Amino acid sequence: MNPKLLFVQITTECNMDCAYCPFSYRNNKILANKNFDKQMRSMVNVLTSRVFNGGSFNKLIIYGGEPLLYFEQVRRIVDEYKKHRNNSDVTFCTNGIKVNSEIISYCRDNNISLTVNLDGKPGLIRSIKTLSKEEWSHITNTLLLFRKNNVYFDFSTTITPAFIEDFKNQINFLESLLPRSIGFNFLRDRKAQRIFNIQDGKTYLADAMSLVFKYNSILNYNRNKKMKSFKEKAQIPDCICTGLGITITPDGNYTTCGIFSGQKYTTPEALLEQMHENHNRLFLREPENSVKNLATFGGGCAKLLVNDNRNFAEQNAIISFNEFVHEKI
Repeated sequence: MNPKLLFVQITTECNMDCAYCPFSYRNNKILANKNFDKQMRSMVNVLTSRVFNGGSFNKLIIYGGEPLLYFEQVRRIVDEYKKHRNNSDVTFCTNGIKVNSEIISYCRDNNISLTVNLDGKPGLIRSIKTLSKEEWSHITNTLLLFRKNNVYFDFSTTITPAFIEDFKNQINFLESLLPRSIGFNFLRDRKAQRIFNIQDGKTYLADAMSLVFKYNSILNYNRNKKMKSFKEKAQIPDCICTGLGITITPDGNYTTCGIFSGQKYTTPEALLEQMHENHNRLFLREPENSVKNLATFGGGCAKLLVNDNRNFAEQNAIISFNEFVHEKI
């Protein structure tokens, strides 16, 4: 098993207060401890560990909170990472507010892409984010500068009930800004659903995922074959984030993604062993009985290429094991 993605969470701090986000002011009551030196050592340990051969980690994703609050640490991480994986991709996940000409030049010169958290049209966004008109103007101007400087960017979009009600117009607006792709995140946890007065979480998820699948119907392709390859360990089950990647936390510990992100380890070797266990737990031990609804386990993200409408297969949206295997969507 060779995890392809390496995540570094620089911080849990953020300069925005989005209603649904666990890192917002109102939800993030206790900030995670930061230890940048230990975080750097932990990343080097992963990249040089004997259990990860050259096939591991072809992409670095730096996120937060808002990672650009600590841009110097971001630069340190990128410089060190490229010493070990020089030909790999690097992405920053950001709300866009802290992006300036220096950061744009840095991304252009180092072939770095950005994933911008943008949840729809201005009126919808300002109803769920603490976003001033000036900040909105800065974000839109930043997107223009990305294109002018040949910096690739994607959108990460949270599907709120208001987005569902106006799905077509919201999508048309996001596409008009010419991102490389649009990623969809769902309000999976009960606290986030309560914030938006979602009474029936199952119905909300079904409606949201149905719209995403209709938006890109090719996402439904060949699930029997894909599940078979997961069971035979021929492919990491990245679509539900059990083996998608390794995350280095702000305090320098290791964890994995999605449903098992609460499991923290002090060595990458121990984490890899747990990732194998996670895989077996979901796919090899009577999965029909043990995995009732994969959506509740996390990984509810579908990243779609806008230009050619093909599945961007690193991440996928799943409703249930039965629907996954038998294509009953």
